[in-house]
Amino acid sequence: MPGASINGKFARLSVGIVAGAWLGAGVTDLLDRRMLHWIFGLFELGVAAQLWFGFGASPHRALPGNGAQALAGAVIGLVSAVVGIGGGTLTVPWLVWHNVDMRQAVATSAACGLPIALAGTLGYVWYGLDASG
Repeated sequence: MPGASINGKFARLSVGIVAGAWLGAGVTDLLDRRMLHWIFGLFELGVAAQLWFGFGASPHRALPGNGAQALAGAVIGLVSAVVGIGGGTLTVPWLVWHNVDMRQAVATSAACGLPIALAGTLGYVWYGLDASG
């Protein structure tokens, strides 16, 4: 899969991203505001640690198969919906860690922002229908 196109990477990730973002909206609906603050803060500390220590790719690492890509997409979508991000913070490092060219990783991540936004928004609307006020 090292030579897979941007469309192929997008398709493999987006299946999981849609499911994960929808699920993330549901998880967020179950959590109280203080817990969400803690989750967001810990997430940002994790991102800072990753940047500080510069975790890099192993030269022999390639993208996993379709199932693992969909699972990675689900985790990316879920976390993105819970912490309110577009997913690039997770998608780009995931792809680069698997030796995808940085330009392809950023392009794929940009394409993945739309399904995260749509599924997350629709999920928040769905789970919020019973909310008062």
